[in-house]
Amino acid sequence: MGQPNITRFYRKLGESVKKYREKRLGITQEALGKIVGLSRTSIANIESGRQRVQVHMLSQIAQALSVEPSRLIPEFLPDYRQLPENVSSKLRPEEMQIVASILDTIKEESPNEIRRGNKKKS
Repeated sequence: MGQPNITRFYRKLGESVKKYREKRLGITQEALGKIVGLSRTSIANIESGRQRVQVHMLSQIAQALSVEPSRLIPEFLPDYRQLPENVSSKLRPEEMQIVASILDTIKEESPNEIRRGNKKKS
């Protein structure tokens, strides 16, 4: 995972923390910080992706939010435009469209449902 992906990873993780904090519990950053032993500033930095989260702290945050840690961790699927040159150069344009369509379909699925092999019901 390159540096831009790491930055994106922590930003997405922070967005998940914020979403569950606000929508599931309706508590402030300060309240969450007190529960897990962090300052309000640390929670704000985690939610904005500026602060990396250690595994044990991610577990504590997830527990405080009443959610499985895996629900907070973003999954990044490769974008067809980022395929290695030796692969993409061998594909015809119509094959690239097929790859893009498959990846778009996969991205629409919940990461946990993909892992379980369950398809999301429309």
